Amino acid sequence: RVWVATGTEVSDWWRKRENVRATLNKVAQRYELEVSNVGEAAVEGATIDVFHPRAARVVITPTKAWLPEATVRRIDDFRSQLIFGSLGKGHHGYTVVFE
Repeated sequence: RVWVATGTEVSDWWRKRENVRATLNKVAQRYELEVSNVGEAAVEGATIDVFHPRAARVVITPTKAWLPEATVRRIDDFRSQLIFGSLGKGHHGYTVVFE
């Protein structure tokens, strides 16, 4: 898939990308993921690559009902992508489990 964009579109994308942060902490048998958007503009389709145990099923659940949904896209036996909806300004918490 090829993205054809103007210089302004690339600049806007890069600026939004720089405003997204992610932290992951292990808590017992699950992980707590915090995704933060420190910019003013919403970020669409932010994606995090995850390396996990072989053939594990990855389950991601928002910690609050109003948070943007996240979907899991399997890349191969050891990698998946967490793809987020529209991330507005602020901190967004998720629970990640490898089953």
